[in-house]
Amino acid sequence: RAKAEYEDALAEATAANLNVPVTRVGSSSQISGAEAELERAEAGVTVAQKQVEQAKARLVDVQAMAATANADLKRYAELVTKREISQQQYDQATAAAEAANARVTAAEAGLRSAEEQVTQARARVRESTASLQTARVSPKNVSAIVARAKSAEAKVTRPSHSIATNSIS
Repeated sequence: RAKAEYEDALAEATAANLNVPVTRVGSSSQISGAEAELERAEAGVTVAQKQVEQAKARLVDVQAMAATANADLKRYAELVTKREISQQQYDQATAAAEAANARVTAAEAGLRSAEEQVTQARARVRESTASLQTARVSPKNVSAIVARAKSAEAKVTRPSHSIATNSIS
């Protein structure tokens, strides 16, 4: 039984020692990579927020143009019934108002899209933060592996001493 424990402890020590150097190098590069990814994700949020600001400004602009075009259309409707302007002028005002209203709809869609980009960018920040936290836990895992390796090495030494003692008896 002592010999089996010795063999088991020896195998455990060998396996634990093989993983330590690779994991330490991997942990360091994982942390650096995760930190860089978090910085990129945070920059992405800033860019997306600026796009929302631009989309809001564009929406205000096209809403003002649409309000003017719609007011013109209302005035032209009264004038065309009195025959003070031509039907062609009224048709042009109608087309201008429809185009302005379409630009408002497009700007609203652009704003919603920009806001969705912010949401996605924030999700990338959360993912990057989680990756960084995971990467920072890895060195602690290395410490645990090192401790298991030392424990296994101690077991290797202890059972061989036990075998020698049992053999003498």
